[in-house]
Amino acid sequence: MFDYLDWWGYLLLGALPGLSFLLGVAWGRRHRGRSPSSDRSSLAQPDTVTTSLIDAVDSVQRQLDELAERQDFSERLLASRPSPAPPQSPAGDHRVPTPV
Repeated sequence: MFDYLDWWGYLLLGALPGLSFLLGVAWGRRHRGRSPSSDRSSLAQPDTVTTSLIDAVDSVQRQLDELAERQDFSERLLASRPSPAPPQSPAGDHRVPTPV
């Protein structure tokens, strides 16, 4: 396929995905404990984050309930209105117009 690659070139190309995976695993293990959330001072922070997320979800739930109520009202309003009668054609004209 490629004339300029010998057997070692194909071996290197085949090994690159595995080597990059192993390098990623090694880097991840080395930097695992260095995240800023591992400090003792940030342990109180998840409570405020959790509280704000719960408040946001509650707000979205209230808005969805209000929208469902409005949709129900609109459906009942539309169902209670009489449907308009279809337009009547003249008594002698039963042809259907064609766009030709």
